[in-house]
Amino acid sequence: MPDIDMRFNKDMLVLSAPIDEVLARQGVDIEKDREFLSLLEPEAVRNAYRLESVAGAQCLVSNTAGITSARLAHVNMEERAAELAKASLSVLRSLRPQHMLAEIG
Repeated sequence: MPDIDMRFNKDMLVLSAPIDEVLARQGVDIEKDREFLSLLEPEAVRNAYRLESVAGAQCLVSNTAGITSARLAHVNMEERAAELAKASLSVLRSLRPQHMLAEIG
C-alpha cells in the first residue's frame, strides 16, 4: 500500500462510508453485533466493504469504533479486543485497498 502521508495536502482521498446500513439490510442487529461481525461473519463484512470499493473508496475504514473496554465488558468479551481488531483488519486486507484506517472509539 502506498504511504498515505504522501497524499495529504496533495489530492482528495475518498474514505469508505460506515457499513452499518448495508449490514442492517442483511438482518444484522447493528447495535449489538457490529464489531463482532468481522469475527463471526467475515464474508458479510467483506461484501459490504466490497460495495464501498466499487463505489470508489480508496481508503477503507474499519468497523472497530465500538471495540472499547466498556462495550466489550458488557458482553464478557473484554479479553478479545485484539482478536476482534485483527479480524476486522484481516477482512479489509483481503480486499487489497489503497489505504486502511482503523477507527477507534
